[in-house]
Amino acid sequence: MDVHKRVRSIRESKGLNQIYLSSKIGLSNTSYSMKETGKRPFTIEELYKLSRVLDVPIAHFFEDEFHEKCNVI
Repeated sequence: MDVHKRVRSIRESKGLNQIYLSSKIGLSNTSYSMKETGKRPFTIEELYKLSRVLDVPIAHFFEDEFHEKCNVI
């Protein structure tokens, strides 16, 4: 799962909306929406802030990608 899809999945599982998260990490709603839909990448700083707001380890955004790459032969 891509990072932006993982962020969206976690946000939705916690019952939060994009407006709330964008304000918490200092982005406009439009800018945040573009990042969550994969049109622009999240920066490491933004992912760090998201991990704090969503109360998940920052590594959680990358777990599937890490396991997929390690299992490729």
